Amino acid sequence: MTLTFSTLLILVINKMKCHDHPYMAILPPLLMQSSMVYLINVLNQTPNLLLTIMPSIFFTAIYGAIFTFTLLKKPEYQCDSKIK
Repeated sequence: MTLTFSTLLILVINKMKCHDHPYMAILPPLLMQSSMVYLINVLNQTPNLLLTIMPSIFFTAIYGAIFTFTLLKKPEYQCDSKIK
């Protein structure tokens, strides 16, 4: 799950690097991961659903934010128009 999340986050950052708010790139992968975790736990009929999935979503969001800001500091993930 982490590898899929990271790969999707890198792809979205590449698409949004010239956007006014490139750090918002975390939202699509986070929504996808959250939806998958929710669906899997609903299918498994997990008791206390929110108490089960919220820590996973929370720590994924922290990881995604740190990873996003780290990538956006690298030249290859910065907008080309800023370099000119």
